[in-house]
Amino acid sequence: MLQVRNPLLTIFKNYGDDFVERALGAALLLAATRAVEIGGIDTAAFRIAPTASRKIGGMREVIVKAQRRLGRKLAVSKMTLADLVAIADVARLLPRFAEKRREIQGRRRRSDADIAPLFLNPHWCVEPRKGFADLQCAIEEFFRIGELFH
Repeated sequence: MLQVRNPLLTIFKNYGDDFVERALGAALLLAATRAVEIGGIDTAAFRIAPTASRKIGGMREVIVKAQRRLGRKLAVSKMTLADLVAIADVARLLPRFAEKRREIQGRRRRSDADIAPLFLNPHWCVEPRKGFADLQCAIEEFFRIGELFH
């Protein structure tokens, strides 16, 4: 849980205003995707397609269909739950860490651009699962993460 939570909080506290939202958004998406991937969750089981013979009758019908299809319970690995708890912890801790962020940002003497070259391999993909490195690259590209490190 800490290996997901602490980097997210570090990003929030330490990146400058012009970059924190992009970096935190990208990291949260990767953390959530990792939780699904390591849990081996079949994402297709959560998709509800309308039947050809009948239109969907609003959100209530969608929910009822989903509940019938999935049932009420699903076995989820502890690793997946640990990652989800970490993400929820970040949300819960943001108000407290906002004060720490103000203190840290107030004492800053160097910009993100000055510090970024000190990272030895900032785009290293920690998750070895097939396709995850490609997903990480796509998310970094979408959020323009590379701009900070070049």
